[in-house]
Amino acid sequence: MVIKTNIAGVIKTIDGLSKNVNKYVSDASGDFMKEVLIAARKRAPRDTKWLSRNMAVTKTKNGWDLIVASRQGFFQEEGFKPHWIHSDMIENSTKLRGEGFFFVKKSTPFVRPALSHSLAHLPKILSSATKQAIAKRGG
Repeated sequence: MVIKTNIAGVIKTIDGLSKNVNKYVSDASGDFMKEVLIAARKRAPRDTKWLSRNMAVTKTKNGWDLIVASRQGFFQEEGFKPHWIHSDMIENSTKLRGEGFFFVKKSTPFVRPALSHSLAHLPKILSSATKQAIAKRGG
């Protein structure tokens, strides 16, 4: 039995497969980041104004970014010293109208727990994307 291989054809197939895998894995990574976004929105503290509404997932040149565009996001995630804030910063401030200030003493991380929860699904997502890329390429 003689098996003839065409090295140029093999290289072309592998190159095409890697481009296909990159595309499918990138799309799957975007789906994963959107899952993290949904989980982070559910975990975001509701008493801070605009926090859960000002989160987004964007595609960059090198991958995907989860952006929290609210200034309270960093402090909720990383922690802060207990302090007083003006009631205008509180979303449900109607009950605090006359008081003017509100004491904040507890941060509530929301992105890291969302990422930790979603990481359990990542191997399945990437495996599925790789299988789709191979099937699409005809391998």
